[in-house]
Amino acid sequence: MFSHIPLYYSGEGHGTLHCREVWGPMLNKAKIDVLISGHTHKYGVHLPVEGQHNYPIIIGGGPADTKRTIINVTADQKALNLQMFDDSGKQVGALKI
Repeated sequence: MFSHIPLYYSGEGHGTLHCREVWGPMLNKAKIDVLISGHTHKYGVHLPVEGQHNYPIIIGGGPADTKRTIINVTADQKALNLQMFDDSGKQVGALKI
């Protein structure tokens, strides 16, 4: 699933809290594999946290030099593989489900 604002790891502002309230329970029930977001401009791979979100949250980087990221996702019948690279080409995050 894609969502511009991540439901967690993006502060406690109105937008984040509203998205968490509206979408959080539904996404946990839906048992999504991963949520890919932006908004914060600070990349990260956040594993599931019991009592909050039962799926990983991936946040891509922002537009400034050295903070940009590319997220490469491949999937087949056996696995979903995600790799995140910064703008120098260095891998800065990965997830395999």
